[in-house]
Formats: sequence, structure tokens, C-alpha cells
Amino acid sequence: MPRAVVQHSAAIAAPTHWHGHRTARGHADHHTSPVEAREWLTGNPNDSAFATNRFQTTERALAFVEALYAKGATEVLVDDPGVDASGEPYADTLLVRFPLTGIARWRVQEFCEEEGPGDVPPGDFVMHVGQYEIMLWWD
Repeated sequence: MPRAVVQHSAAIAAPTHWHGHRTARGHADHHTSPVEAREWLTGNPNDSAFATNRFQTTERALAFVEALYAKGATEVLVDDPGVDASGEPYADTLLVRFPLTGIARWRVQEFCEEEGPGDVPPGDFVMHVGQYEIMLWWD
């Protein structure tokens, strides 16, 4: 059984925000602008601020973001940051931007495919590869 859903779309003409799953999951039908991931995670008071099923701690999520930059990502954003049930800052989606040409693009994509799923159950991780960015979502 596949550990992740990986979708490729060359038809995307510009960076797009991937939030269609939120309404289906019961979230409000509004969208908060993406923010730079390192900054958001570093300043976050929540000990488990990002995709708890995958990372458990904010520190582990930050290490993942740092690894994306080390692989060549030009920008890593937390998409649609919000709050959890207790009112703490929380999010579950990253937008990973990369150079349009060169080896860094493929290193970033390979890293996302290999390391993105972590130990989450099958189906609890989605990776969508667009022309300008990769969307990573964890349930």
C-alpha cells in the first residue's frame, strides 16, 4: 500500500495555494496567507505547532524545514496557519518553492518523497508537485 499520495501537475502556471481539503475537514472556508516556515516555527509558543502526527514537536518540524533549505529550497512556507482546538498556533501544510532548473529542484522533490511521509499511516500524507512549488500536507 502506498505511504503517500504524490500528484504531479505541470499545468500550474503560477504558485497556487492548496486549501481545498480544509472545508472537507471541517475548517472554516477562509484562507490565511502563507508565512515563512522557519520564522513561524521558531516564534511559535506551541510545543507541537505543525503536523503533530508526522513531527510530534515543533522542533522536529523546524529540523525538516531546515533540511528542505539545505537541499536547495528557495522558500518554505506554512500555508494557512491557524489555531488548534486549544487556541494555540497550528498548521499542517507546507509550500516548498525551488529553482525552476538545476539539480536543487530534483533534490528537494526527492527529499520530500522520501522523508515527507515519516511514520504517518498510509493516506495521511499528500504531496502535490506543481511547476513552481511542492505542497506537502499531513493529516
